[in-house]
Amino acid sequence: MKITEHFDVPKENLSDFLKEIAGDDFTIISNSESKMYHITTEIDYTEPEYHMLVLRTILNNVDNLTDEEKNALEYSISCIKTLSDMGVIK
Repeated sequence: MKITEHFDVPKENLSDFLKEIAGDDFTIISNSESKMYHITTEIDYTEPEYHMLVLRTILNNVDNLTDEEKNALEYSISCIKTLSDMGVIK
C-alpha cells in the first residue's frame, strides 16, 4: 500500500535527509521565508509495516500517554513484527 508522507526539513539538514530517501521519487518545495523545504514522497508499505508505522506515530507524537500505554504500543509493534517475520501475517 502506497502512503504519501510529508516532511518539513530545515535547509541545514536537507543533504542528510535526501541521502535517506535516495532512490525514492519525491517532490520538494522551498520556503525561503522559513528556510525550510517541504518534501513529499510516496512509500510502499506492506500491511504489517503500515500498522507498525501508525502505532509508532502515536507513540512518538502523543505527549500525554502513560507508561503503561507506551509499553502496550511498543509490545503491539513487537507482536506485529514477530508475526510478520514468522509469516503468520502478510
